Amino acid sequence: MFAFTMDEATNENQGAVLATITTNTHGWFQAVSPQFLELIGQPVEALAGINLLDLVHPLQTAVVRGMLARCEPGSAIWWPTANQPVRTRLFAADDRWISLVVAIDQVVDGGVTLTLSAITEPEAETSGRPGSGGSAAAHFEPTISSVAPAVSPAEAVDSGEHTTAAPVVAAPVLPAATTATSLPATPAGVDEDLPHDDSDAHMAYVAMMPADTIPELRDAVRESIGDRTTPMLEIDIDGRTTFVQGAWSELSADGAGGADVFEDLLAQSERADEILGGLATVFETGQPCDFELGVAGLAPRWVRLLPIPSPHLAGVVHVLAAVVTDSQLTDATTVPVDPPSPK
Repeated sequence: MFAFTMDEATNENQGAVLATITTNTHGWFQAVSPQFLELIGQPVEALAGINLLDLVHPLQTAVVRGMLARCEPGSAIWWPTANQPVRTRLFAADDRWISLVVAIDQVVDGGVTLTLSAITEPEAETSGRPGSGGSAAAHFEPTISSVAPAVSPAEAVDSGEHTTAAPVVAAPVLPAATTATSLPATPAGVDEDLPHDDSDAHMAYVAMMPADTIPELRDAVRESIGDRTTPMLEIDIDGRTTFVQGAWSELSADGAGGADVFEDLLAQSERADEILGGLATVFETGQPCDFELGVAGLAPRWVRLLPIPSPHLAGVVHVLAAVVTDSQLTDATTVPVDPPSPK
């Protein structure tokens, strides 16, 4: 396991602002700029029910949590008095850890606007993923294109009685960001007042960091079923799509990609219930399974469901779903993956 010391940022090592986000004082997203979505490589829908602290490296969550706590009304140390930017890392698509400087920009009506800035000097530690033993391959120095991507409104998390689309609001800080996507302040069912444990819970999370071999094992699972052109996506236990790769557009009449195509294929499949049952089986047992897709008008395809270890939690299994041809299924190899730990 590698160690990383949270260094305070200075004006000398804090570069240009890359993105802005707004959370409440507990870290639940309220709004994000388009540049933030581009930075982490995720659509806004992937942030539903996600806390900022879920994306922060486990060894650094306590510092970021403390930064947000200083914005609580009545805090012993109010944020303008001790607003020291800090260096941290955010988890992004493709198993990347992005090194950034995080600073509080403003606090208004319980919303904390944070700026995420580039680091202008190399860090001594270049390890990318938890437990990677210092692999430089996963280290990522962020850059943002000058054109912000299109952003869809977030779906508000609700109790189930009704769901409304959250409005698009003006980005509070970045001049280059034309809009920021608004998200619900706190997902339904989350106790806003539940205190965070900065000791036992944090150390328990750190203890679950995966072994050094997990990044290589994850690569081997993907390579066992195909290459970069093979349509595949990774699904976590909460049903979120955390990785997308391959020519999904070739399976869509309108050129869509990723999770949308997979959902459309399941809706048309004669074996949708079996495939969904297979997903549940992989999550529970860690055993792979294959199903003929059975979509009318589509050349014969198979769905191969493989267990793939979580990139940041030991003992947790995700599902890698790939859509393959008969020949790819025949040529596929088996990569042993430890079953998930008992809950």
